[in-house]
Amino acid sequence: MKKSKKEKKKLLAKQHASDHLASLKQEISTMLSFNLNPYMVFALYIMERFEYTHVEKMKPDVTQFMDNYYLDFPDLDKIMDHIELREAFNSYLQIVQYYYLLTTTSGKEEFEKIVEWLPTENKQRQTLLSWSDNYIISLFHPIISEGTLYFQDLKDQNNYDVYVEDGSELMDIIQEKQPTFLSLLFPTENGYTISPLVECQHFDNLKDILDNDLPKTKWESELFLWYRDNLSYILNSATLDPFGEDLLPEFYSAERFANESDTDFADRLLDQDPMFENFPYVLELKQLLVKVIQTFPQLFIARANVFPLLDALKVLFSDIEIESKIDEYLGDSLSHFWILLILEYLPEEVKMIEEFKVDPDDWTDYDDLDLPF
Repeated sequence: MKKSKKEKKKLLAKQHASDHLASLKQEISTMLSFNLNPYMVFALYIMERFEYTHVEKMKPDVTQFMDNYYLDFPDLDKIMDHIELREAFNSYLQIVQYYYLLTTTSGKEEFEKIVEWLPTENKQRQTLLSWSDNYIISLFHPIISEGTLYFQDLKDQNNYDVYVEDGSELMDIIQEKQPTFLSLLFPTENGYTISPLVECQHFDNLKDILDNDLPKTKWESELFLWYRDNLSYILNSATLDPFGEDLLPEFYSAERFANESDTDFADRLLDQDPMFENFPYVLELKQLLVKVIQTFPQLFIARANVFPLLDALKVLFSDIEIESKIDEYLGDSLSHFWILLILEYLPEEVKMIEEFKVDPDDWTDYDDLDLPF
């Protein structure tokens, strides 16, 4: 019997899907042959398989779930113009999709089908199937101790041994920025592997969600809403200033490395701002920073951002009347706080830098940047 065009089209589509799945499975086997962490590979391809074969098939279920955590339509339109925020939103959506697979009835059914499709060994299969009962979602901060990477859950302070590939972009971000982030952790025989993660250190209301005492599933739902609302706020703040270069505030952890000397620590912090590369009095500036480090060691913690301190140093090394202008220029900013602290507790050191101050306009010659004021 001759098939209709519609039937032929369905057969071709089915054949194409089958070919694509076979190709995906071959990719997984190839990656596993390179002795990569198998759960890192599985976590990546579980989401790729889900997005390819199930999102459309389960559209009503998925859409209903995702709508709870999606940006509003006006924000979706705006975010297309901001690459950095769009990438953050895409990673956030992948975490939400994973959460759907692990926590809803229909999602768990699809997750089991995907796990059965993966080229796993029996023990690996059982480990993957345990993820729906043993996942951990929260805000985390990375800690590297004796060569081992741990993610500290900021809600309950528990530490989890996490696998991240050495030399990867993610490991570079963790080592350099030590960010606070939202992510899902999946248990394996040796520690945890992770979902995509989204940085949250630029949000100023971490305490609001961390101190929110709710039942587990309710708190997890609120965590997604908290991230979405913060992303929307940053997006709309950026939209109000279309010429602003940085949508997300710069962040670099103020935490000191183990066994790092005062001068090495100061050098590393100054290296984060290109303005200081050609500053003529960088030695004197570094000496003041070292004194600040020695005087206020308790303020150099992992979740603190060092850039307000660096901005405060620029102000202190500028030829302006700081006492009379500080409130006008900086208001209640963290840079304002650092300046007040240094003026109050290091008055002699501040006097010693009087002859090393530059015209505020000179700073723009170093890196085409402006002072905080």
